[in-house]
Amino acid sequence: IIAVSKGEFSDLGKNKICKKSKLAQINNGIKLQNSSAYFPNENQKFRIVTITRFDYQKNTEMLVDIIREMNNNEFEFVIIGTGKNENQIKTEIDKLNSKSNVIFTGGVTNTQDILKDCHCYISTSRWEGLPLAVLEAMANGLPVVATNVVGNKDILIHNQNGFLFNISNHKEAVEYISMLANEKTLWERISNAAKNSVKDNFSLEQMIKKTKNIYEIILIK
Repeated sequence: IIAVSKGEFSDLGKNKICKKSKLAQINNGIKLQNSSAYFPNENQKFRIVTITRFDYQKNTEMLVDIIREMNNNEFEFVIIGTGKNENQIKTEIDKLNSKSNVIFTGGVTNTQDILKDCHCYISTSRWEGLPLAVLEAMANGLPVVATNVVGNKDILIHNQNGFLFNISNHKEAVEYISMLANEKTLWERISNAAKNSVKDNFSLEQMIKKTKNIYEIILIK
């Protein structure tokens, strides 16, 4: 069994899913990007993006609280994805009178064109394996603000290559997003660290090499 993150590896071991000798950890990996996000100029809104499913795991309803706190013309939210709770979330956001600051894209096959024109990524998940969407955002140089849960915390080091917030306190997320929007130096530091983290630890090449090694060991046995 291959665990895709340190947290998942630990949980599998604690729950005795299999013998320790049959368990391996190989971090998810992604293709590195040549493009890079940029800090917005004074005429642009600070654009926050998320790639989600509208369901319990992704905890998308938390976005309603975050948008309520940041309901002004300085910020814009881009929500990519679909799911069973989509209409419910849209109804709640409509009640905030912030529809002009929230863009629902629906399902998108290639998110690259959207990510490169955004300035921050938000994850509200209750848990993850090792989230590819977060890695893709980081590969594009987007600072990530994410819940401090398994998967997210296996990628992000708080205030180094991103920010982690308590899942029961959406105001922390608002605080970190606001800091990034108002401090260009901070944004640039986190952006650069995010890209380097993916390059050093979560590349597709590393994942393929380690997976190939496991299959070769199995074949030898």
